[in-house]
Amino acid sequence: MQLRARQRILLVQERRDRPWISKTTKSVVLERQKAKVAEDQLASRSRLEKYRTLEGQVKDSARKDKQNWMDTIGADMETAAQRGEHRQLYQLVK
Repeated sequence: MQLRARQRILLVQERRDRPWISKTTKSVVLERQKAKVAEDQLASRSRLEKYRTLEGQVKDSARKDKQNWMDTIGADMETAAQRGEHRQLYQLVK
């Protein structure tokens, strides 16, 4: 019973406060969550290795997504500053 509840919670929850996470990263996160549930059911080395591999992929992908997002925001800030659009610049900083 706990396992079914955990599966529903893990597969449904999604954070909305991180706009930089791409669709591909979210799909890898879902794969990792499924691997975690499978690893809990049948504890084996191959499943644990798969989970660890997916964990590394999630971290790398999220790091790249955030860097790309920050680069985009920085470029937008530079163009707003060059054009003298102080309101837009403030909104981007905020």
